[in-house]
Amino acid sequence: MSTASQTFTSAIENELARLETRLLEAVPASHSSVGDRIADLVKAGGKRLRPSLTLHIARMLQADTEKAISVAAGIELLHTATLVHDDLVDNAQERRGRPTLNSQFPMGLVILSGDLLFAEAAQLVAEADHVSVVRSFARALSEICHGELMQAQTKHTLATLEEYYERIYGKTASLFRTAAETGAMLGTDDDDQIEALAEYGRLLGMAFQIVDDALDFSSNEALLGK
Repeated sequence: MSTASQTFTSAIENELARLETRLLEAVPASHSSVGDRIADLVKAGGKRLRPSLTLHIARMLQADTEKAISVAAGIELLHTATLVHDDLVDNAQERRGRPTLNSQFPMGLVILSGDLLFAEAAQLVAEADHVSVVRSFARALSEICHGELMQAQTKHTLATLEEYYERIYGKTASLFRTAAETGAMLGTDDDDQIEALAEYGRLLGMAFQIVDDALDFSSNEALLGK
C-alpha cells in the first residue's frame, strides 16, 4: 500500500478491519468452488476507496459505526459484483493479481455469481434500516447498469466528451457519489450538507476514472493487475 493510501486509511483502521470481516461473511460459502473463488477476489483487496469514503464521512458526522460498516461493506460488495460482470464482458483473465471468475467457470455461473453479489450487497445496505440510504443504493445500481450498457454499445466508437463523461459517471462516479452520500445520510439530516458531500464523491469518482483510463495508455498489465 502506498504512503498516500496509508494516510487516507490510518484514521479508520479499526473500521476497515471490521469491514473485511463483514465482506467475507457475506460471501456465499455454501457454493463450494465458486464461493471459494469469490472469497479469493474479496481477499485480494483493492484500494477500498469507496467504503473508506463512506466510513470517513460517517465518522466525521458521528454516525452509528455499525450501520456505517454495513453500508460500506455493501458499497464494496456492489463494486466487486460489477468487476465480476466487467471481466466477463471484457474477457479479462486476471483481476487484482488473481484469475478472474470467467477464466475458471462457465459464463452462466459467472453471471449468477455477480448477481448473487448484487443481492448480498443490497442486504448489507438494508441492515442500516435507513430508507434514504437504500434509495441511494438502488439509484446507484441503476446508474451503474446504464453506464455499463452504454459502454458496451459504444466501445468501438469515438465518444464525444459529453458521452465520455456520462459513461464514466455511470460506471464509476455514481458509486463514489453513493459512497459519500450514504455516509452523510447516516450522520445528518441536513440536505445541503448531504448534497455537498455527494457532489464531492461524484467529482472524486470522475477524476479517479479519468486517471484510470489514462493509465491504460501509459502503464502495463503487471503494474495495473488487470
